[in-house]
Amino acid sequence: MPEALTIGSISLNGILVAVALSAGIGMAAVLLWVRQAPNERQGPWMDLFTTAALVVILVWKFGIVWRQPSLIWQQPLMLLITSGDESEAAAGAVAAFVYLWVAARRRGLSLRRTLDALAPGAAAGLAAWNLLSAADYRWGYALLCLGVTAALLRRPAADGRREAGGYAVLFCYSVGAGALALSLFIAAPPGAPPGDYAGLAGRQWLFVMLALSGVLLDRRKENAG
Repeated sequence: MPEALTIGSISLNGILVAVALSAGIGMAAVLLWVRQAPNERQGPWMDLFTTAALVVILVWKFGIVWRQPSLIWQQPLMLLITSGDESEAAAGAVAAFVYLWVAARRRGLSLRRTLDALAPGAAAGLAAWNLLSAADYRWGYALLCLGVTAALLRRPAADGRREAGGYAVLFCYSVGAGALALSLFIAAPPGAPPGDYAGLAGRQWLFVMLALSGVLLDRRKENAG
């Protein structure tokens, strides 16, 4: 998607449009997931995930201030047209997770059940983002996320305390390990941070952490049985 979209006399930030569309597609996937088994999957997911998505977007959009605080008084208007990179996106994801954890506890929801509901939305949203942002470089990730979305939507409804968390584990394992494997063969799009930490790029460490999160969730799920 181009960096700027012009509709008549209106000019829109292409990246933000892609983010908004991806979030909308993710929400639609959650609604479809709930509709397949409303008795087992009903919950305040739209409220929770809409706020979580806003947290991610705001941290990603304005998190650059932490690295370049001088922008506030030297070039404040730059904050309207610049966005963060993978570091800010990761920080936004962590902030959103903390929000979901606190909000779920206040509503009497288990974290595993909340992450289960999030899984299909995250997979579908990531598929859309990869297609809309840089399809030539990220089509492999998009296909992976589409496959995971289909698997999550086809999975039978979880029943009982032991089964809660299964959707989230499937998402973390599949997207984390799958995207890490794909990243070894797919080139990063132009402008992506070239960071190299212990032999891996920043996005690859994100995939590793996602897969490890699946391990932790899987163990917690087994201990709850």
